[in-house]
Parts: sequence; C-alpha cells; structure tokens
Amino acid sequence: METEELTYQPPKEWRESTKMLSLYPPIPKNTAGVDFDIYDFEMLFNDEPTNNLIRTGQTIGCFYIESPGMRSLLRKLDVHDFELLTAASSIIRPGVAESGMMQEFIARHKDPSRRKYLVPEMESVLGDTYGVMIYQEDVIKVAHQIAGLSLEEADLLRRAMSGKMRSHSAMKSLHDRYFESCKEKNLTDEQASELWRQIESFAGYAFCKAHSASFALLSYQVAFLKSHYPAEFMASVLSNMGGFYSAAVYVWECKRLRLKMNLPSINKSNYEYTGRKDEIQIGLMAVKNLSRNSIQKILDERKNDGEYHSLADFLIRTKLAFEETSILIKCGAMGCLKKTRPELLRLLDIYIHKRKILNESYNDLFLHETFVMEDEVKTNINFSVEEICKAEYETFDYMVTRHPLYFYRVLLRNLMLLKQRT
Repeated sequence: METEELTYQPPKEWRESTKMLSLYPPIPKNTAGVDFDIYDFEMLFNDEPTNNLIRTGQTIGCFYIESPGMRSLLRKLDVHDFELLTAASSIIRPGVAESGMMQEFIARHKDPSRRKYLVPEMESVLGDTYGVMIYQEDVIKVAHQIAGLSLEEADLLRRAMSGKMRSHSAMKSLHDRYFESCKEKNLTDEQASELWRQIESFAGYAFCKAHSASFALLSYQVAFLKSHYPAEFMASVLSNMGGFYSAAVYVWECKRLRLKMNLPSINKSNYEYTGRKDEIQIGLMAVKNLSRNSIQKILDERKNDGEYHSLADFLIRTKLAFEETSILIKCGAMGCLKKTRPELLRLLDIYIHKRKILNESYNDLFLHETFVMEDEVKTNINFSVEEICKAEYETFDYMVTRHPLYFYRVLLRNLMLLKQRT
C-alpha cells in the first residue's frame, strides 16, 4: 500500500493552535452591545486576567475545568496558554490518569531532566508532550513511526482499543502484528511491551487533539467571561441549573468573588438569576414549590401595572393562594414591602382566612374588625438568623444570609482551643 511508505505527520496548523483558527470562516461579532468579541481567540489567549484565573484554578463554573481534579491539575501545570490547556483537557481523562501518564506528564513538564524517551525516535514524534501519549493521534504516530505498523493498521489498533471494534480475532491479529513489527524495527521485548501497555491503558478513554482543543476553546471563553463579568457569568451558571456542583457551591463562589447576593424579590427578580456589576439578584425560579404559572403571574402583573406596594395589593393582583404566598414571605421575597416576616404572615392569615380577600363575592358585615386586627398584628420582631437560614435552605436548597459553618463557630472555636492546649 502506498500509505505504508508515508510518514505520519500532523498538519502544521494542528500544532500551531492559533493558526488552526484561520482555517475557519470568521464568525460575526456579537452585536448585543458588548465591547468584546468572544470569538477573538487571539485576544482571549493573551488576556492576562483570564490566564491568571486558569493558572490559579479559580475556575468554578467554567466548562470542563471546574472539577476539583481539574483545578488541581491547572495549578500543578501552571497552565497559562491554550496549548497547555488542550493537553490538560486530555490528560485528565481516566485512561491517561490511570496509566500513570498524567503524573509523568506533570513531572516532565516541571522538570526537563525527566524528559526521557523509551525509544530515542520518540523525541521527534512526541517531543511536544515530553514523550507521553496524551491524544488518540499519539497512538497512531507511535504505532506507525515507532512500532512500524502501516497507517491503516495503526488506526485499526486505535479503534480496537477504544472499543469501536468488537472482534476478538481482529484484536488478536493486531496484537500479533504489532509485536512482529516491533521486532522488525529492532525494538527490544521490554520496549515493545511497555509501549503496548501505555497504548492499551489509555487509548479507550483518550481524546483526539481536536476534541481537547474544542473543549479548551470553550473553557477559555467562559474563563474570560468569569474574569471580566463575574456577576453576569455566575448568574447565568446558576440559571442554567447545571454544572459539576450544586447551586450552593456556586452561591458561595459568588460570595468569594465579593458579589452581593440579593434574595428573591417580588419587585426586583425575574424568572432567572440576573447579574449586574457586583450584584446578583436571585430569580424566582429558585423558590421551590412556586409554580411556573404563579411566577409568570407575578412578572406579568408587575410589567403591566408596576411594582407591588403591599401584601393586599399583591394578593388582589396575582390571586396567589396561601401556601405559595407564605413561601415567598418566609424566604424573604417580600422584604421590599418593608414589613417583618412575622407581620406579613399574620396579615396573610387575616387576608385569606378572615377577610377572604381573594373571594370577590364575599361580603363581611364585620369588615371593620379585620382592619383593627391589621393594626394589632404589627410587630418589629423579625425571624432570628437561624430561622431565616432555615427558611432559605428549605426554599432554595442553600443558604444566603450565612454560611452553614457559621452555626458551628462556637464548636469550631472550642476545638481549636482544645487543640492548642494539647
């Protein structure tokens, strides 16, 4: 076959990542009023705040690079450019990690003296990755240029080890052909066996370089957004309801970024979380047991007739029932009405059960007594911080007002004192 005499060499554009981007037609710039182009990769790769964020592993919320293992890897490798992030995106995969090649790549990256090659020719084949196979293409390159298989055989070997070829007889044939070819290339049995072990241990889970690069591009884009627009970015992460972590982790990442988290508000919140400057407004979507229809009623009424001025105004306009309204009161969404939560709950009971404010046909001969009751239930006493946090946790599945460890501060202080004494 003619291909057997070819030397496998990836196109130059694959190795020079920024030039690779020139192969694609330009994407129109964002026209939504922002002052940057998220597809200007040259700008992204050279943006210092973005590179610092990636290098230090402050990537919670960023696609593919937010897990604890990945954030640790970013710090160990001191990832500061696109090419290294592409490599990191691949070596975090189970196959590379379990084969021991991830740790070896880290060690060789930090210490050039450890960049030794099992076969001298591997330096020209895997020099960019310090002699470590981290991409699917590396299997083809090693099998073809080092072990001597044809390009077709090398690709069949890659496919077989990735589980895309189920034939045991074909795999046995490739195994025998590999070791036969290694002998023809004058490789020792130890060298051939070690190369086979490395290929076999990670080929089933490795990324092709294009896959890793596409992940790294998206990671750079979201890292840029987090670096320069943290409130808007984290609000979008929370609204997306997805990611490696629970919403609580993202909320406290917002706190770490010194963003102010505002509780839901019937007068300020939209359906989703919204971010602006250094504040995030929790959306009504965060309120459990509040139906989408009820949220839409609140938003539509506010849009059509303005903000709500009192609890009675809210009830008459939205016609929400007791249960959903009480949830909004307890979680702080009616703090804009300038009354304490206990007072609002008492008023809710009067309006629903005494005055029957939602029943238009109801005629109360003793209506004046309910007005007297409204004055009698006034109180400046609010929920305690424990009650507020309990309501937040029950409503959102996370706390905003205090971190959970706040309630263990006395215990933690005593444990520290005890440790110091011993």
